[in-house]
Amino acid sequence: MSKESYFSWAVLAWLQQGKRKKREKKREKKRENLKILRRSPSMIPIHRCPPSSNAVDEMSPPLLFVASNKETKGVTPLR
Repeated sequence: MSKESYFSWAVLAWLQQGKRKKREKKREKKRENLKILRRSPSMIPIHRCPPSSNAVDEMSPPLLFVASNKETKGVTPLR
């Protein structure tokens, strides 16, 4: 093997090693991102939008009205 061909072979090997390390770093970064995405459902935060000013209060249940008996007059609300 001549000195020039050995030199070119060494340079190519060095460049390939650099590319390999770069690919490995990229794969490792992807793995870390996947670990973050693969959280259990209890760890996933729930984001809620703030209530709008013209929205009805969703926290309190709506009142249900039942027709009154003959004994009582009017309508009684159920909760």
